[in-house]
Amino acid sequence: MIKQIAKLWPLLPGKGRLIFVVAASLGLVGFSVYSAHLGRLIFDSLVARDIANVYYWLRLAVAISVGDLLLRYLRIKMAGTFAENSVAALREKISAHLLRVTMTDFGKQHGGDYISRLTNDLSRVQEFVTNTLGSLIFLPLAAIFALAYMLYASWQLTLIVVLSTPFLLICASVLGAPIGRLSKQLQEKLAVATALTQESTHGMEIARAFNLKENLSAQFERAVHEALVCQWALVGRRLAMGGVSFLLTLSSFFLCFGVGGWFVIRGQLSLGELMAFVQLMNHLTDPMSRMPQLLASMRAELAAAERAVNLLDLESEATAGAVPSFSGQTAIEFSDVVFNYAGSEDPVLSGLSFSVQEGQTVALVGASGSGKTTALRLVSRLYASRSGRVSVRGLSVAEWDLADLRQEIGTVSQDNFLFPISVLENIRYGRPDANELEVVAAAQAANAHEFIVALTHGYATDVGEMGARLSGGQKQRIALARAFLKNAPILLLDEATSALDVQSEALVQAALERFMQNRTVLVVAHRLSTIINADRVVVLEKGRIVDSGTHHELIAKGGMYADLYERQWNSRGMDKEAV
Repeated sequence: MIKQIAKLWPLLPGKGRLIFVVAASLGLVGFSVYSAHLGRLIFDSLVARDIANVYYWLRLAVAISVGDLLLRYLRIKMAGTFAENSVAALREKISAHLLRVTMTDFGKQHGGDYISRLTNDLSRVQEFVTNTLGSLIFLPLAAIFALAYMLYASWQLTLIVVLSTPFLLICASVLGAPIGRLSKQLQEKLAVATALTQESTHGMEIARAFNLKENLSAQFERAVHEALVCQWALVGRRLAMGGVSFLLTLSSFFLCFGVGGWFVIRGQLSLGELMAFVQLMNHLTDPMSRMPQLLASMRAELAAAERAVNLLDLESEATAGAVPSFSGQTAIEFSDVVFNYAGSEDPVLSGLSFSVQEGQTVALVGASGSGKTTALRLVSRLYASRSGRVSVRGLSVAEWDLADLRQEIGTVSQDNFLFPISVLENIRYGRPDANELEVVAAAQAANAHEFIVALTHGYATDVGEMGARLSGGQKQRIALARAFLKNAPILLLDEATSALDVQSEALVQAALERFMQNRTVLVVAHRLSTIINADRVVVLEKGRIVDSGTHHELIAKGGMYADLYERQWNSRGMDKEAV
């Protein structure tokens, strides 16, 4: 628990507000103890029939109450502001860090788990900062000051009243120990349920097409049931702690009234002192009854905080580096590159070596799983090779300044992601400082302008989640317009037209051919015309180069490429089969 707080504390901004909350808590404790003292004076004055003193102490009590209300309001306001700012800062910090996390680490968690940590877990952090932390500060301070006054009034009665404290602390320790572990398990089960909800939402069409309703419902019910089991275990622990706390607190009050009344009868204690004692008993017994619950809540909330803050431990991409002054001819070069994805020992690329000259188009062909897409990912440093060297413009990608490296590269893939914002803003992500005229020009170059202006709100039309309101061809042309707007000198194309119908493919391909002119292009190719027009074709099999040359050279040579050509194009008379 101390480690969790130590990890969370430096991440919370505006700690001056928390200092004010502590100071205000001290002030409220002072008001509370003095109010009890005033109650004692009022009761003793009533017993002595001293009406003048009664009215004097009553006026002072009213003034103290007004001050207490004002200070209490400021304390709540400051605590709330501190909580809101802290959670907002944590959410921003974690979200910003996730954008820099290496793809290897990022892929280890499900997307739903990230969402759960940024929502459910950080909501528990807000509860901790808003309610639990304030109470943990106020209640012990109130108990210490109340105990001091009670010892001053009657140390014998005070000792009798606090006899139950050791039993309460033992019960809190025994019953509260598993709460942190159970709370962490609960958050993990909720994350699974969130992930299943996300998958069902994104895959709604597939789920209905394959009648997966019962299967997905069963998975979701199982995840919810497991979360419910954890929840009931937590409820049981908290109910047990609450019941024990109530019984011990009730016992303390009976002891106070019984023994205190006997002291009053014997003249060892005045009636006013007993009333003050009873009033301050709340400050002594309230922590005894509430602290176990608060400690249980703190364990649960810190367990949630740990899950959220642990995201900051994920390895981030190294961004600093050099910007080369390019004067050579080689734009992209692979030198004996070996790569495998996390969790797999089988290499995707095994000793891959080839180069792409400035202004050259190189097509990668090969069967599915041969490493074509992986090679493109290594160029933009989405992943780092296990060994060997990937260079862009003569400098290893590992040595580049990451932002500058990716600024040099434009990417268009088969499955381009669109954000749930307007068409204009999606295209503008290619170059955020572009004006509207430049965005329209990029859309025109990508053969997208005509369908965009025909949309309900034109360029202001919201594309929906993952571009759901657009067809595949329309999404692809918007993604291509984004790459046009970026206007990078190096272009990576990953089967950019393989999933399109003939008409959409023709529009996208025409735009691509214009865009590829005077650029360095590395393309995962499936279209015969692209391969024929490429300056060089690199044939991959199981992460290795098995052949290389122009289309005509490879056909004349025979071998794997010629075999692919015969089986997948020539024999079928098709120009669109995947290689």
